[in-house]
Amino acid sequence: LRAQSVGATIPEDVASPMSHRCDACLDSYVAFLRSTRKRNGRKYVESSILARESDINAFLKFSPCAYVEQITREILLPYKNHLYERGMASDTVLNKLICITSWMRRNQILSIIGVLKPEDFPCQKVTKPNPYHRKEIDAMMKVAGKRKLLLRVFRATGMCKSEVAHLEKSDLNSLLGTIRVQPKPKWGWVPKTVAGERDIKISRALMTDLLALPDGLLFPNEETGQPERHMERIIQAIASEADVQAPAKADWCHRWRDTFATEQV
Repeated sequence: LRAQSVGATIPEDVASPMSHRCDACLDSYVAFLRSTRKRNGRKYVESSILARESDINAFLKFSPCAYVEQITREILLPYKNHLYERGMASDTVLNKLICITSWMRRNQILSIIGVLKPEDFPCQKVTKPNPYHRKEIDAMMKVAGKRKLLLRVFRATGMCKSEVAHLEKSDLNSLLGTIRVQPKPKWGWVPKTVAGERDIKISRALMTDLLALPDGLLFPNEETGQPERHMERIIQAIASEADVQAPAKADWCHRWRDTFATEQV
């Protein structure tokens, strides 16, 4: 298309009978994900399917290949370097490469395997816990205002940000004093694993304060009323106001999980 736009002569695009277009294989892969289930019996969440489709489209935009048979190691390795040049971490690059190779392998039209060698994939980073210290917690609680209850839930439960975002009043069990983490079909969300469905014991004081909130989502987006998708931004703003310094590329919400685990120990 770029060549045509400047008046270049374009040779006729003739595919061999054995060639399979990348866009057709992508459509097939997306349809396959929507119709199949994971090993644990769950369906793929629509947001996860769209994220995979977006990652593959980003690769196809970078790649000169129109047919999956043209995708080789010599095509994928420069894309890997391209991702690093954009400042992505090794874990992110690893996930995106796995997404592409999974599409090539499971698109239901043509299964292509072994394009990349094991050593071509980035090593997954081993992370260290980074809990908030007592002074940091006190400072954040002091400036949190109406968000203080949100911080208390993070600290007392060890829930991840998506779990907290989808927490509803109906998940509270005042008799047992627990919070239930469970799928939310209404919002198209499920925990990452089957083990993620669990009951978490909380204090009577926290339960009382949560029960005083309106029905529905406990911490919805104030403008849309839907699950809050900017938890990381909210916690970062509170930490910034409390003058809590962050290490490079800190996951502000995940630090509460580290804090919960540390305090439990």
